[in-house]
Amino acid sequence: MKCVHDEINLYICGQCDYKASDLQSLREHKRTHHPLLHRCDVCNYTTTKKCNLERHLRTHTGEKPFACTQCDFTTATQSHLTEHVLRKHTDARPFPCTQCDSKFVTNHKLQTHILRKHTNFRPHRCDHCKKTWVTQGDLQRHVRAVHLGEQPYKCGECGRVFSRADSLRTHEALHESSEAWTIVCPYADCATDAAEQGVPCGKRFPLPWKLEYHIKFFHTLGGLRTHLQTEQKMANLFQAHGIPYLRDWQNAVYHSHCPQLALPGSHSRPDFLLPEFTAAVNAYVLVGNDEFAHRQYPSHCELKRVLNITSAVSAYHEQQSVRLAYIRFNPHHYMKGDILYDPSLESRHAKLLQLLEELQSGSYELQDQGLTLIYLYYDRTADGELSFFKDLDSVLAPAMAACARIYEE
Repeated sequence: MKCVHDEINLYICGQCDYKASDLQSLREHKRTHHPLLHRCDVCNYTTTKKCNLERHLRTHTGEKPFACTQCDFTTATQSHLTEHVLRKHTDARPFPCTQCDSKFVTNHKLQTHILRKHTNFRPHRCDHCKKTWVTQGDLQRHVRAVHLGEQPYKCGECGRVFSRADSLRTHEALHESSEAWTIVCPYADCATDAAEQGVPCGKRFPLPWKLEYHIKFFHTLGGLRTHLQTEQKMANLFQAHGIPYLRDWQNAVYHSHCPQLALPGSHSRPDFLLPEFTAAVNAYVLVGNDEFAHRQYPSHCELKRVLNITSAVSAYHEQQSVRLAYIRFNPHHYMKGDILYDPSLESRHAKLLQLLEELQSGSYELQDQGLTLIYLYYDRTADGELSFFKDLDSVLAPAMAACARIYEE
């Protein structure tokens, strides 16, 4: 970009009509209005800073020059290494959110969380699909992943590729066995008593703060009270949006034959039947608000619970086959690999309403017959599979894969 010094001592921009009385002002104008873009030769990434391009190129080369001194972790950036050390090797979460219980290792992550979860500020719009995003980085990742199909993030362990860095980090946790986690919950499941007084919770954690977080919500009177309030809050949600429902209806399902479900009660039930949606989609639409998430039970017990409810509905209506949509809703925190997520209940309710709207409009398709099982906000393995079904055998796993789905958060 050339600079022209005219007869009256003005510095003139060679790309527009801007004029400045000094060279520094012209340079600042060029930097903000005509930035020099550094382009990636592999993909469409551009940046105004050369250091950003150098960092981006590592996503293609796989170079990870920054190594943790406490484990084998390596990464492409110093900031990711610092975050890893705080997240994996300390209990430090020095940046708490004042609007919810979330805590973060960096102020940047806190501010991004506030924008994403507690505001409607979405200034960045996609030119392809008109979706809006909080940050320019969110928009760029969306375009590269959804509209360009790029997958620049590669796992150094197995070679699998991903469109997002956080998806890669979640996947990498798959290569770390949770069996090595030595911090075990000392309480009985869904109780304030010690493990000896009931079914042990037994959940394991890599760091003390994660155990403390778990105890707060699953083993204190306040936490248990919150759990029991979530079903009523769902009823209030349906009332506020004019959605008729039947509650505490006849389809109670007894599971005393299952020793793993040795709870104070002896049956399960789908909390809500939605007759309006049942008529609209020609299928019985049930919503189960899972107060306790039942994390410690093995896969076959979750499977029995679901199949027993399906059988009970069929028997109640004296039909051999019933088309059924059963939505399982977890109102509490959940895990993706070893990463804990805890979005607000309001945002989860909004996602549930979105699913119901898609069901009613026909844009969300159910199975042609039988059961469609839809999970919202449940624990997943690091590669995105439902933790409920991670240990199913080779016969049951395909059967559940055919009917069980995750409604993406």
